[in-house]
Amino acid sequence: MVILKLNSSELVTLSSFSKIKMDKNSPLIGHYPMEMINFNHDRYRKAYNSFIENGFLVPENDGYTLANELESAFLLLHKPEVTVSFKRLREINISEVCFTFKKGFSLQYIANALDENYILAYPHVLPSVGSWIRKELFVDLKFEGPILDKFKSELKLEELLILLIYMNSIKIRVNEKKEALNEDQCFISKDLIKNFNNFDEMKDLMVRYTGDNNLKNYLSKSKDIENGINSLVSKGLMLLVNDEISLTKYAKNIFDPASKRECFIIGEHLANENNLTTVNIIKGGYLILKTVSNSGELPKIIIEVRPPSEDIETIMKIAAPIAFSDGFGDEKKYENELLKQKKLFMEKVASNSSPETKSINYTKTKPSTSNINYVKTSSSPNKINIEKTSSPKVSEKELNIKQDFKFCSSCGTKLSSNANFCTSCGKKQ
Repeated sequence: MVILKLNSSELVTLSSFSKIKMDKNSPLIGHYPMEMINFNHDRYRKAYNSFIENGFLVPENDGYTLANELESAFLLLHKPEVTVSFKRLREINISEVCFTFKKGFSLQYIANALDENYILAYPHVLPSVGSWIRKELFVDLKFEGPILDKFKSELKLEELLILLIYMNSIKIRVNEKKEALNEDQCFISKDLIKNFNNFDEMKDLMVRYTGDNNLKNYLSKSKDIENGINSLVSKGLMLLVNDEISLTKYAKNIFDPASKRECFIIGEHLANENNLTTVNIIKGGYLILKTVSNSGELPKIIIEVRPPSEDIETIMKIAAPIAFSDGFGDEKKYENELLKQKKLFMEKVASNSSPETKSINYTKTKPSTSNINYVKTSSSPNKINIEKTSSPKVSEKELNIKQDFKFCSSCGTKLSSNANFCTSCGKKQ
């Protein structure tokens, strides 16, 4: 596994020298505008000089380009077929993790908002992504209530908003009384739902159940609150008594307005589509709400309840069906094919990068000391261990996969004869 730890300027610098054009579903697409706003010439120049010194940037024509061995990372980062983002809601949210997928391989991109560090770890394959999800993301989960039966339904946007407004109103009522409510106190009037407009006070609920805190933009398009309430009653989620509403017993088990339990927000991002799924860990299982958006239409929400025994692989097939259509794969079986697949992947890098070569001219200056290096690691890519290693020296020729090879002296990976460091473990050759 190759790991790069970069600050904001270093990441943008390397990205700008790649031969591979960035698609709009790249996780970097939203990073560039902020970096340009905060552009610092000295910091950029320092990163540029460091990369020249360490061979990350190599001469080409009258300028510099990204070293061949790094293009595989930026093919995955700039031009993914699909990107899946993960966020686990906690009291302090300091990082978001993305996996970009292309041609059977994946790159892990970690954005840490606390110290503005960005970590790239590659190459992953489906089994190793699945291993990270199981061992690093969906861990320390607690189910404390009776196991719930499976449930699946489709909600219109106004139906979900009715549920969220109801939960917000009950949450306020509990905070005022500072005690649990009896059955009668759990009913609220329909007029309260119809006249509600303080969406800012329920942003946390919107995020927890949809991954989006700005649903109020849709409510103006949806005035059919009366039919929404009747529909929720017919689906067994809401009670209606004398123009007052409450949740059914089953709905109270899955919708908790005061919940501070674990919640995961999973996004699947394609060129023209972004789908968000929230996975709430409730007392009796998993509550999954998947928001599906079609152009020109109001979003619809698929709601599912799964028992605690449900395999995480099944949960991910629901949350990100394109990336995980085949599940996580067989990790042991895949290990035997990994070296062969890496060679095929590098050939794909060559075919993808050559038509998009760009020449960037810079004045060559005296290089400065760098603190950015490749790191060999056998541990989980989520457990970052960055160490100072000897600077890799890379070829100055254009990306070209040859038919003659050599083998890494450390891990045995088959390499092109002109490679100066291993694309698998990062060891200098």
